[in-house]
Amino acid sequence: MPRITHSRPFYPFSLFIVFVLLGLLTHSVPLLAADSTPSSDQPALQNDLELAQKKLIELKRDLQQLETDLLFPNGTQVALFLSIKAPSLFALDSVKVILDDSKVASHLYTDRELDALTRGASHNLYNGSLSQGKHHLLMTFIGRGPDGRPYRKAAELDFKKSTGTLYVELIIDADSNKKQPTFLYHVWP
Repeated sequence: MPRITHSRPFYPFSLFIVFVLLGLLTHSVPLLAADSTPSSDQPALQNDLELAQKKLIELKRDLQQLETDLLFPNGTQVALFLSIKAPSLFALDSVKVILDDSKVASHLYTDRELDALTRGASHNLYNGSLSQGKHHLLMTFIGRGPDGRPYRKAAELDFKKSTGTLYVELIIDADSNKKQPTFLYHVWP
């Protein structure tokens, strides 16, 4: 079954930069195969090649960080998480996230992911950029409730985004009195 997750948009500029760096790397380091006679310079060339590869990896990491900083400036970042505190009353199958009337993420959980969530992990559902002001978040959950019955629940949150990064965690918990799952939001400004 295909899994739908939110991914970063494709940016041809970053791909162009990677190809330019690869081109520079291949043209600046002499090819070892071009010299058919063994020489004492081959270990030095190998070291130069390894050093150039390490620098390329560092440049790629820096480029990704720069791209993230440009796409999601610190003052506009928002991150949505999901965690499960009481797995006995609700077995999660999927989640859909709608932020300000736009679908930003959906996920179909595997048994392995559910096992991790029930052991205390949290799932980062969405990272994005959000303007300051009032916003509406709607998360729809589909799964199996008490006694294995199909269960569908929506949890809504109206919140105000100010400057700085905003973290929102949705916690699936249990109401032991009602024998029903509960959905709680925790917001960190």
